[in-house]
Amino acid sequence: MMREILFRGKRVDDGAWVYGSYVEQYGAREIYLPDGVDRECGFDHYHIFPESVGQYTGLTDKNGTKIFDGDILSVTVREHVKECGLRRFTGKTIKTVWSVEYSERRTQGNGFFVFGKDRRFSLGLTKSVLYNASAEVVGNIYDNPELMKGGAE
Repeated sequence: MMREILFRGKRVDDGAWVYGSYVEQYGAREIYLPDGVDRECGFDHYHIFPESVGQYTGLTDKNGTKIFDGDILSVTVREHVKECGLRRFTGKTIKTVWSVEYSERRTQGNGFFVFGKDRRFSLGLTKSVLYNASAEVVGNIYDNPELMKGGAE
């Protein structure tokens, strides 16, 4: 089975999210709708803000919601403390958030990663990471940047 290639971006005209194929042409960045013409507006593509473009990771959260580059995930992780430079798990769990981002790395390869608050750590984005953290999409870095500030890691 082939991975679904899908992008999203915020429309320039009204800020609504659109999903489809991403195209850069004649200096414009656009999302073309997968089903052709938008029945409400009569268009088959929309100009989008370039910074809002995000690619579908091919993975879904615990509710089946597609996860895109730029999404923010609510997660449950094991609490740990550092003692003598080592991490020791306390046996408790905490709720926090991670952001999703495509990254090119020499040592870990290219792909999607999750970053903790204030970018203090990163992990490769995999089905097992999502499952073990009971991940759920709660927003994105464009509409909800405040979710990634301060608090527990």
